[in-house]
Amino acid sequence: MRAEIAGENPTPLERLLTERIVSQWLLVETLDALVSVQLCPELPPEKCAPMSYLRHVFRWQESASRRLFAAIKALATVRRLQSGIPSARCMNVQINVSAAHDGDAVS
Repeated sequence: MRAEIAGENPTPLERLLTERIVSQWLLVETLDALVSVQLCPELPPEKCAPMSYLRHVFRWQESASRRLFAAIKALATVRRLQSGIPSARCMNVQINVSAAHDGDAVS
């Protein structure tokens, strides 16, 4: 998974973000498995974790998912910046500025 995400000749920053993505993905998968076992209807009630514990696990799971998506977004941003391709937001600003400069009405 690391090699697939990092790609060929990754920069040190790409390697760091790749490690972050892989570790967060592993944590999310582990928490998903933990929750799915606890929510199994075939499990006897005495084997189930208390709901207060599950609330904590759900919070951990949500937090881990947010960190995973943040790491993915950071890697995508680094790669976009390294490619030299401007973002859509920058292009919209440039178009609006040039239209206003020519005297056209900007809505």
